[in-house]
Amino acid sequence: MIIARARARQGFEEQMITAQKTLVTLSREAPGCLSYELFVSVQDPGLVTFFERWESATAWRAHMQGDAIRAFRQTAGHCIGEFELDEMHQVA
Repeated sequence: MIIARARARQGFEEQMITAQKTLVTLSREAPGCLSYELFVSVQDPGLVTFFERWESATAWRAHMQGDAIRAFRQTAGHCIGEFELDEMHQVA
């Protein structure tokens, strides 16, 4: 499971989320994608969290080097002020 959180730079919230919705649509079609979900904080509309499940670490790495991520970075990467990513494994 991948959990990624991004905070938009002030004034770029709508642009970032619009681009991320496109990223979700494209990522769900990627080989090895089991689920790819995007949530926006109720308290802080500039804060989003992705929950991703991939068949393997190899599939996730391919996604991170793929066209969908590359296109997002080119069109909206500048909208992100803060970003953190956690690669997790289920224990229970």
